Amino acid sequence: MVPAKNMKTGTINTKMKTTFWNGKLDENKLGAYVYALVDPTDDSVFYVGLAGGIEAKGNNRPDGHLLETAQKIKNGKILKDKNQRIADIWSKDLNPKLLIVRRNLGRDEAIHVEAALIDLLNHMNFGKKHLKLTNDQRGHGTRIHSIITEENRASLLVEKVQSIAEIRNVWLFPIKNGLKDYGAAYEAICGDWRISQKYRGAEDYAIGLENGISRIVVKITKWSETGIRDDSKQSFEGSAIKEEDVGYQLFEKDFSGIVKKLGYWKQGNPIKVHFS
Repeated sequence: MVPAKNMKTGTINTKMKTTFWNGKLDENKLGAYVYALVDPTDDSVFYVGLAGGIEAKGNNRPDGHLLETAQKIKNGKILKDKNQRIADIWSKDLNPKLLIVRRNLGRDEAIHVEAALIDLLNHMNFGKKHLKLTNDQRGHGTRIHSIITEENRASLLVEKVQSIAEIRNVWLFPIKNGLKDYGAAYEAICGDWRISQKYRGAEDYAIGLENGISRIVVKITKWSETGIRDDSKQSFEGSAIKEEDVGYQLFEKDFSGIVKKLGYWKQGNPIKVHFS
């Protein structure tokens, strides 16, 4: 987010339009609907939303985004990413475009259409910063309805972990938040963790779990202090394994049965287990 004062104008530019379609949008004819805001400079979608209210009428949210942005600029307020994108478009003497993607929906239908569009566009534009959606949230129902790709397919393919051979010194790490921050399982699992030296071994394995599913298995080759905040925080290096025996037994497996028995897992603590 950047301060609104970075906008080139101290007052609201007269070319700033604070309504779409000259204010002629009649939401009572739309029911619950899903819309997209489009940057006219490259026709990219930068925001997806739903409107229509609980009773599928009223709540003219598209115009609300324009009015909110204009008011923040006028008052010198901090702009969120969505507002800044609108302000940037205005600074080029242009106006955002509005698309009604689906209309006359039930409320539940609109929720799913919005979430599906956010998922798809975020996936297609991953790594393309200039095309990133400015939505603060992913949308409703992502826990059970979200997009499935090669990277997160495990949630559909997994079977319960059931080790055949004895495998000792296996660390279970919660990496759900790390995946959001780093986007890659290896970076998410490597650190920082508060693990005492007496528990670290020379033959340790690390498993990164997302919602109880193993997303990566790493053979640890080196532990090291991170130097961040305090010396008790550790990171490690290693190699991700899938095809060899240990990886085959532990990768893309369901560990939720083990996790449910660990009451303090939700606090984000790494857990050491043994398979025999």
